[in-house]
This record gives sequence, C-alpha cells and structure tokens, in this order.
Amino acid sequence: MTYIIDDKEKKVFLLNREVHVSEQVLTEEVDKIFAKCWIYIGHVSEIPNKGDYVTRKVAGRPVIFTRDRQGEIRVHFNTCRHRGALVGVGPDRERGIEETLAPLGGPRLGAPPAVEPGLHCHGLTMAVPDPPAQQG
Repeated sequence: MTYIIDDKEKKVFLLNREVHVSEQVLTEEVDKIFAKCWIYIGHVSEIPNKGDYVTRKVAGRPVIFTRDRQGEIRVHFNTCRHRGALVGVGPDRERGIEETLAPLGGPRLGAPPAVEPGLHCHGLTMAVPDPPAQQG
C-alpha cells in the first residue's frame, strides 16, 4: 500500500489516513524509529527519594524509572531476566526498589536489564530503549 503521494509537478501531497490507524505502521514506527532514538523516560521529581520508582511503558516496552540507594537515577526494563515476568507492578513509594527486586535475588541475581539513561537535562531523563549495543 502506498501511504504517501508526493507529486511536486502537480503540487499534490496526500497522506493516506491508514498511517494514523494501522497497527502495522505503528509497529514499524516503534521498531524502526522510537526504539532507536532518545525517548522521554520521566522527570526526577517523580522519584524524589532514594529507592523510589515508577513504572510505565516507553516505546511499547515496560520500564522501571528509579533512584537507587546512592541517589543515582536508573532505568531498567521491567522484566525479570529469568522468567520474563513484570518486576515492578506499579508506583510503590512504601517499598524501595531494592525490596521490590529482593524476591528475584536482589539487584544481582534476577535484576531486570538496565537501560542506561544517557541524558539528564533540567530534571528530564531520556534514554534509547534499544541502542545498537543492546540489539540482538
């Protein structure tokens, strides 16, 4: 299917409505564009204390946005390496991230794979969900 008609001679530019509603187009955009470029993860004000975390989907992938024991900001895929189950099931400021990971053997054994946030600016955290080094 042709999604774009761009005829400069006739001065016609048409975009097929299907690009806005097609699951196939969305899947291709996520894989080819959004998984490989900087995406907004969150703002530091969402995780003010050591151990705080929030969960959300970024580029279609579940992530945990957290502040670790040392106060560093981290982003992890929200999946257990061993079984692939969700690790954090929602915002939980009563328990820190270490307690959430404890049933999985703590941050060493079953911790979800990290997505290193590469950019912090004015409290905003950005990351590339699938950088070239992590692509399989």
